[in-house]
Amino acid sequence: MTQRVRYNETSWAELLDRIHGWATARITADGRVFCEDVVGHFSISSTTARRALDTLADQERLVAFGVRSGYGAVGTTMVGANLESILAYAASRVRADITPPSGRRDVTADRRVEWITEAQFESARAAAAVAAWGITGDRRRLSDVGPEHLRWSESAREFEIVARLAAWSDQRAKNRVGVDRNWNPSMNAAARQKHLAGLRILLDLAATAGRIMRGMTHTLAYRQHAAEWEPWVREVSTLLTPVGTQPSAAKDRLDGARTLARYLSRLGWTPENEINWSRLLEQINADRADEQSPMRERDCKTARLVYRALHALGQIEGPCWGSATKPRTNLVSEEVLVRSISERNLDEWNVPSLTDGQRGLGGYITWLDGRLSPHELRAAGLPDRSLTSPSVGQQIRAARRNAAGKPMFTRGLRSLTDTGRWIGYLAGWAIREGILDSSSMSLDALARPELLKAYIDARIKEDSATRRNHFSLLARELATIASPFLEAQAKSEEEKSRLRTAATDLLLLSAIHKPVSGEVHGAEKKITAWTGNGERAIDIYAKLERLVRIRQEACEAAYGKPLAEILEDVARNTPCPEKPMRFAVALRDAVLVNVQRLVALRASNVVALEIGKHFRNVGDQPWEGPIFIEIPPEQFKGKRVHDPSLIRPTEVGDPIAEQNVRRDLLQAYLAPGFARGILLRRGTKRAIESNRLFPPSPRRSDSRAGGTPGLWTAKAFSAAIVRMVRRYARELGLDPQRIAATRGAGSAHVFRHILASLGVEQGQAATVSRILGHTKVSTTEDLYAFMSPRASSAHQLIGTKNAPSTAGPTNTKTCPDCKEDVKNAANKCRYCGYLFADGR
Repeated sequence: MTQRVRYNETSWAELLDRIHGWATARITADGRVFCEDVVGHFSISSTTARRALDTLADQERLVAFGVRSGYGAVGTTMVGANLESILAYAASRVRADITPPSGRRDVTADRRVEWITEAQFESARAAAAVAAWGITGDRRRLSDVGPEHLRWSESAREFEIVARLAAWSDQRAKNRVGVDRNWNPSMNAAARQKHLAGLRILLDLAATAGRIMRGMTHTLAYRQHAAEWEPWVREVSTLLTPVGTQPSAAKDRLDGARTLARYLSRLGWTPENEINWSRLLEQINADRADEQSPMRERDCKTARLVYRALHALGQIEGPCWGSATKPRTNLVSEEVLVRSISERNLDEWNVPSLTDGQRGLGGYITWLDGRLSPHELRAAGLPDRSLTSPSVGQQIRAARRNAAGKPMFTRGLRSLTDTGRWIGYLAGWAIREGILDSSSMSLDALARPELLKAYIDARIKEDSATRRNHFSLLARELATIASPFLEAQAKSEEEKSRLRTAATDLLLLSAIHKPVSGEVHGAEKKITAWTGNGERAIDIYAKLERLVRIRQEACEAAYGKPLAEILEDVARNTPCPEKPMRFAVALRDAVLVNVQRLVALRASNVVALEIGKHFRNVGDQPWEGPIFIEIPPEQFKGKRVHDPSLIRPTEVGDPIAEQNVRRDLLQAYLAPGFARGILLRRGTKRAIESNRLFPPSPRRSDSRAGGTPGLWTAKAFSAAIVRMVRRYARELGLDPQRIAATRGAGSAHVFRHILASLGVEQGQAATVSRILGHTKVSTTEDLYAFMSPRASSAHQLIGTKNAPSTAGPTNTKTCPDCKEDVKNAANKCRYCGYLFADGR
């Protein structure tokens, strides 16, 4: 066991020197050195060994071939390997005293192979002959199978030649059998597997020795830059990496500078030459377009990042690289921005009205600096980092952030630099347009909704996600400037009220321009993921009934008896399930899906259902008589009583209604000592006291996350529904990939969409709207229903949102603030909150 050692700067440098000296000698003998070799020789941890080797690679003292390909000496180049040389090397690595590993090998794993047996060598030689025959037509031309045929496929995690070997093996066997006889691939099954195993062991042996690479099959000369470019690389990395930059960002800039230096070396230029940057960009773009090129996407991204930064600083006199290098109207250059924010000194901005004073940008940057304590803020004459009039929810969130050690309104260097950059863009644009001048420029003048709206309208031409995110973040930053930063320093109540109103309007702009994090799908796409070819809403609804039956069958299998016999045990009060917990979970799921199929409650309402309060009936037992569900106003989204019924008094005794509500499942679930009792007992003798209708599974209990045992959270419940739908997708006739790819298609809310679609399709939109708790039938028709393929072909209207366009006036109007369409009768825009004058 390795001992944990703390290294200072001197001891760490000594360790690097020792590892480098030993690795150099090891590389001379074996051609490669691996992390586990360093661990075994120096008795250090694998983390320390990996860190040391990576540091030596960053210092250009070693060359990193890859995670599993080891490290080599600087200046070495890869030898163009072919099957003949690899097979000759394999002959020298045969040993009789080794035992091959037992069991089936994971073909997607990268395995180190240093020695092979005689049998493995014979299999490898036969496989090499098949590969040579498949590529060249002659099994003896092994030397013609070169590096271009031994490429690694990252997607398949396998060498490409291995994927093609099975077809070649079958074709050779078919040729030997002859065309006159019947051929079946099973006739070559044993030989095919032997060939695949032989070629894999041969290529693993070659990759371990460094003769080929799992990854890029290029020479190391491409991966290195000339020595004369090393000072330039270090200078660029230091220039673009201010103090306090995250290590990952600093490494990106260093890697980008190295990529540019490699291309400059390839083109034969030195730092003293005049560089043709257009020629360099052409070469990089040509390598990106070439599928055989070793140019990685990350290399291109980091190189583009460094090139753009140097271009913005005026260090490169060449063309722009990509759309992001279009001229931007910033108040200061990127170099001045980075330096001034890192030093917390904005004198170089030369706009004292904007930067100076406690109400200036300099004071705001100081106020946001997470390194300053509240005492230091008060000493600098700045307000506390807290909202001036927080709501209860904001107080709770602030307390949580403080408990987590992340107080509100504190930023790191990177965020502070972004803040300065956004304010610089807005201020530079305002000066260029003549809206403000240097004397009237201030944070108070910039933190105004009307100015930001004009700025967004002028810059909205390029409507990309990045630009919209820039607008959203800028609006939120200006809202924070208005309140609480400026509001806390305001003197009069009138000024405080104005700043508070401006902050509210700016937050609204931030919400409008905030891009969606992940694609959110509406009812059409969610339900479309459930549909097959030509299916209607009633066909989708039948899949919910099928899901109930699937979980019922699982319940019967876990109990060991059919449901009828389970009910007999309920009558005798003698539960005897073979697998109690599986029985309880399966029966709970069946009852849960059936209740959702009938009333389709929201997730928060389902988990809050309590027997005798929200789930109540008229009868001696909780499953007898009429069954009602009543959601109190404080638990319902619309703040009003919601009371859908599972079975009304007039339906009691009706065989169709009784079968629809599945009272037999409710009886087996709610009977004392059966499914629900088993869930509450959780394998112990003492049951948890809970009136909740649906307790969670023990392994999904919220108690591990600090919650209350036996209580299901809405988030955990929704996750359980997603798991259930994906698990039985194929049995329900669904495509698991479509369900997984469509956000919300497997969530608990999809039950509401399915029920709404069924009701609208059958002309019962008003009834379904009442069951779902919607205030308007149009909400059910517009937002929750979908257009089925069959109804669409017949031009039948399922939901007005999906109606075919017709001539004549529409019943909608456009909001002048967010440009969304709303109903003509609306007094308020449901997207942005804009109030229409006189209802127009």
